[in-house]
Amino acid sequence: MMTAWLVMAFMLVVSIAYLFTSVQKEQTRRSEVSANTFDNVRRHEIQVEEEVGRLSHEESTQLLEDLASETRRAQEQHRSFNIMEPRFSRFVLTAVASFVILGSVCLYQYLGYAKEVVFTEQLQAKTVTPKQVEAFLSYRSHRYNRPADWYYEANNYMKQGEYAKAEASYLKTLALLPEESPDRVNVLVAYAQSIFYANGNKSSPKMEKVVLEALALDPNQATALGLQGVAYFSSKDYKKAVIAWQNAARHNHNITERNTLLSAIMKAREEGNISYQDVPPVITNAIAMKVEWDPSKVTWHADDILLVYACIPGQKIPIAIRKISPQALNSPIVLTNLDNLMSTQTLASTKKVDVFVKLSSIHSSDLTKGRVIGIRRALPSNSESIYSIKVSL
Repeated sequence: MMTAWLVMAFMLVVSIAYLFTSVQKEQTRRSEVSANTFDNVRRHEIQVEEEVGRLSHEESTQLLEDLASETRRAQEQHRSFNIMEPRFSRFVLTAVASFVILGSVCLYQYLGYAKEVVFTEQLQAKTVTPKQVEAFLSYRSHRYNRPADWYYEANNYMKQGEYAKAEASYLKTLALLPEESPDRVNVLVAYAQSIFYANGNKSSPKMEKVVLEALALDPNQATALGLQGVAYFSSKDYKKAVIAWQNAARHNHNITERNTLLSAIMKAREEGNISYQDVPPVITNAIAMKVEWDPSKVTWHADDILLVYACIPGQKIPIAIRKISPQALNSPIVLTNLDNLMSTQTLASTKKVDVFVKLSSIHSSDLTKGRVIGIRRALPSNSESIYSIKVSL
């Protein structure tokens, strides 16, 4: 890199010097042509004046000698100017131009625009490697020292499984993030997760302290509640673990994570012999549905998405709703009292529900604007049976 910079600087200086030299030579040539033209014209005038008798031979001779002397003096002054003045001017102009151009390039590099432009182009061309992403995020975090840049760097380390580095970056984020920032709770939770993973998926006093900080800001933060349950389970306080995990399940709308929590709750109940009388179950109502269709009449598309939801008879607002892709229709769809994403009511609020299946596109800005393709009415809101819904397009 340094060699390339030196070569570029040398070529730049030589080019500018050549430019100014060429300009100076052209100016000198034009001056000489102008001087010679004046000399020839003046000699011709003196000759004509002598021929018509206005000047005597002695007068014309004296004038020609004066003209020659004046011409020599002008040429000597011009040569002296060319030797002394242009040399200094060329040096100054070359130095200034080189400084401005090289300085601009160096400033561009120093400010980081070149690296950001190159990275953006690689990102758009999808040629960027994980190592390049890591290097760029590290450059930005150290260059600008902003909490957002440290946070992105930490997230990338988490993605790469470098949890110790992620832990350090999250800590740096928290140090720079204002205490009143609404993002602080999310950073605390991510920091707690990095501590947990860096410790071999084990609880630690350090993690517990960070979890308590996060819950003090948001008592219903699902991930923080889940980590709190892990801490209680590690200390064999199974009842508190069940309670923490059930609270996490109530506020976690990610089905996969919720199922993981439910499995952990069952394990804690078994380890601590915690009955439903000791801690009531988090899921009190559940209804399972099986979507059926005629393959000759219904063809699913790659961008199809289904909303399966239950409503209290006579009402339109869902009290339990799930978003399902056509690929997941081979298994029963279970709606529970935890699936109340759009209502304060749940399946526990009623004894009967109407279940709808609505077809929409994954690209739609509002999935609720889709088309209803199946309905089952007056089903019990809590049952161990699996009910079928036939859909038709």
